[in-house]
Amino acid sequence: AEYMGTPISTRCVNTIHPLLSTNKMPELRKPVFVKVGDLEPTSKGVNLILKVVSASEKLEKERRDGSKLRIGEARAGDDTGMVTLTLRNEQIEAAKEGKTIVVRNGHVQMFKGYVRLEVDKWGKLTQSEEDATFTVNEKNDLSATEYELVTV
Repeated sequence: AEYMGTPISTRCVNTIHPLLSTNKMPELRKPVFVKVGDLEPTSKGVNLILKVVSASEKLEKERRDGSKLRIGEARAGDDTGMVTLTLRNEQIEAAKEGKTIVVRNGHVQMFKGYVRLEVDKWGKLTQSEEDATFTVNEKNDLSATEYELVTV
């Protein structure tokens, strides 16, 4: 079947997304890594390289479909400070004490007025191939500061 001399399938693809009709993919940008000291309660889409100071599994729940949900915590940081991470399932294995981890597209989540760094399904948390050369600044703990929501 054709429409005005153009096969319908090609025309539909071009209408849906112009990049699908070409073999060109958009160029990927290099990730920009920030430091823990740059994090704010509204930070999102952050990339960090952190060294894990401590890690623990907090709870394990069974979902309705029978699968298990494991939730853990890790305290990690860099030379500017440290933050508490909320970990889920396979992230717990990646964030072992003393290991260096790479957080991509993480976001800050406020929990009872305190800062937590979280990596959801749109982000990625992996162990780094190289160990970090910095020492963690444990004096500047962002998750130890309580924030209060002020309405203006």
